[in-house]
Amino acid sequence: MVILPVMILKTKQIVMASVISAAVSISAFKFLPVFGKAPSGERQERISQSPNYKNGRFHNFEYTPSFTDGFSVKDIAIKQFSVNKKKLKPTSPLPSVKTNLSELPIDNDVLVWFGHS
Repeated sequence: MVILPVMILKTKQIVMASVISAAVSISAFKFLPVFGKAPSGERQERISQSPNYKNGRFHNFEYTPSFTDGFSVKDIAIKQFSVNKKKLKPTSPLPSVKTNLSELPIDNDVLVWFGHS
């Protein structure tokens, strides 16, 4: 009968460790300069001279929507969570070309896409 309280205690410890770990990670990301800091001085002056910098932030020259016209966050979430799980793997091998980069001709322009899965 002692097993249940021990399991509850361990679960609480895991949850607390997760919360503390998340708080430390967020704090490190938010406050350490290695992750970026607000520009100041000469750098801020150079940034403010950019033609894309207006009202304290950068703006694209052309309108760039976050979502394709006709879609919203709700639409994308519904599609993401209701995807047909049967079609998650390709039915045939994906085409690829094994290339030795050191053997590519120097005098020809080539494009090599390293891509990801």
